[in-house]
Amino acid sequence: MKQTFTHFLFTVLSLCFCTVAVATTTVTISPSDFATVSSQSYELTKDGLTIKVSQGTVGKDFFSCFKNQTLELSSDIFIKSVEFTCTASGTSKYGPGCFEASTGNYTTSEKVGTWAGSSKSVTFTASLNQVRMTQIVVTLDESSALAANLVWGERNISFVKDVDEFEAPSFSKATNAAVTFSSDNTSVATVSPTGEISLAGGFGTAVVTASSPANEQYLAGEATCTITYIKPNTYTLADKIESGKKYILVVKTGADCLVAKTLGASASYGYLPVGKAKATGDDVLAAPGGEITITGQAGSYKLTDAEGRVMWMSGDYTSFQLGGEGTNDVEWSISISADGVATITNNAKGKSIQYSTAHKSFGSYDTDTDVFPYLYTVKGTNAIKNVSVAPADRRKFNLLGQPVSDDFKGIVISNGRMTVTK
Repeated sequence: MKQTFTHFLFTVLSLCFCTVAVATTTVTISPSDFATVSSQSYELTKDGLTIKVSQGTVGKDFFSCFKNQTLELSSDIFIKSVEFTCTASGTSKYGPGCFEASTGNYTTSEKVGTWAGSSKSVTFTASLNQVRMTQIVVTLDESSALAANLVWGERNISFVKDVDEFEAPSFSKATNAAVTFSSDNTSVATVSPTGEISLAGGFGTAVVTASSPANEQYLAGEATCTITYIKPNTYTLADKIESGKKYILVVKTGADCLVAKTLGASASYGYLPVGKAKATGDDVLAAPGGEITITGQAGSYKLTDAEGRVMWMSGDYTSFQLGGEGTNDVEWSISISADGVATITNNAKGKSIQYSTAHKSFGSYDTDTDVFPYLYTVKGTNAIKNVSVAPADRRKFNLLGQPVSDDFKGIVISNGRMTVTK
């Protein structure tokens, strides 16, 4: 009898383990499995799994999902986990930290992004930058347990005091289990037992976490919302340039007051994104961190962003090159009109810094169709050198010292430099 029971128990356990093994399937997706796709929407299928990318590429060595585009994974059975292996780390351009998941729990470590949950569809948005993946590994599970689907309306929120109006993010869930809420920095933000987030008045960052246990119907769940509360600087309108001083670019379009922000530390080029500012007379309130240091040099100016990178122009591009300076392309001339509007022109390219209402960013353009900025500086600060520099002299002369026109052919002297035009 004992021997028979032992055999029966072994048989039952074996069947259980076999069932688990059959229920879970791993699908590995590599670029080499598919034909190449260039800069468009694409759809891939493998072993019952479908991948839809709203815009990106399939290259020889990687898949890409462009910035602000989506990658959707779907299956007829539950997706239990997703692992992205990327070409860069963290939140750097092409890294897994540039993705945000629509549901479940998404974490990153170095070049790997890992999603865990239970859903037949999950969408990833490349909200910070383009993501490039060398491999995607998806685990499918036929079990009937459902995802808890704890979801904050927004996962990362920054508020600038007296500039932004605080709007608490919404919270939703699918699970019928009790949800608990906590804040790791109650001096910045608190959360009620029902998930209502409130600012506590302190500056800094707080991570608010919602979590629920597993039960017979739903898996355990967790979701975080990061709240950053920022103390603004007061900036005052500049009517002249002082070498070594820090300035911000501000535009006023309709009811909006916008300030240029610094590109991420890993960027080597790009257009300057914008944030909100608040105008108060000749002053504006704005978050710190978007300052550009303007330094006089031999009749022109050099612009250095808040990350210490020199800003210059290259070729026919209208975006800024950052660091790795070009030759003459780092020199700018600056003039400020009587009403405070600044014309900041790259001497080599003849392009001026403007805010594009179409692209909602700052670039440098050779037409005057966009919005020229105002220059503001932190109120009450002193320049490093307190030296004013005259704008660059753009006149041209021949070898006899006689003025010549722009279409003159031959040896030309301009701003202390000799060139030959043909």
